[in-house]
Amino acid sequence: MPSPPHSPALERAYRSAEYRVAAPTGPITLRIGAKSPLLDALIESLGLPPDRRRWAHVTACNPRSTPLSEAENEHRMGLLHAALVEACRALGSEGPGAPALLRGEGRSPSGDWTEPAFWVVGLEPAVVEALGRRFEQNALVEGDPGAPARLRWLDGPAGGEPQRAGADAEPGGRCAAVPVSGARGR
Repeated sequence: MPSPPHSPALERAYRSAEYRVAAPTGPITLRIGAKSPLLDALIESLGLPPDRRRWAHVTACNPRSTPLSEAENEHRMGLLHAALVEACRALGSEGPGAPALLRGEGRSPSGDWTEPAFWVVGLEPAVVEALGRRFEQNALVEGDPGAPARLRWLDGPAGGEPQRAGADAEPGGRCAAVPVSGARGR
């Protein structure tokens, strides 16, 4: 699939960023093109079948790199959270082999840009990509155990407007995560 048009500066920003996962054992930092034995160990501990071990790091903030207010980004993250929880629950959100959802963050190496995100493992890649498009993201970060993290540029239609989080959107079981605030645009 061809990459959408993007500037060399945007490409450098994504590739130099750090993508953090708030793992139960402590934060894990991911970088495009690098492997993460710590992340591999986390995935192994979840008991997922081999065909459901692809992970993704995705946000709903600052669509198409257009800075939004903190309040709007928090709202969008709540909507993304609800959609991810729903997708996890559809596959079963309890016990070994269930998808997992954790808080995350993208940040520049200097720390002058930060953006909340979610890290999810166990969902079909097409589901996560569709959510990235729905929330008008340029790209997401993804990977498989034992392989380097990859930058996946998203193209094509948004796939529908983000929907409001319902009253039952509070997560339970392994799909638990809490949206974080403080997104500053890239």
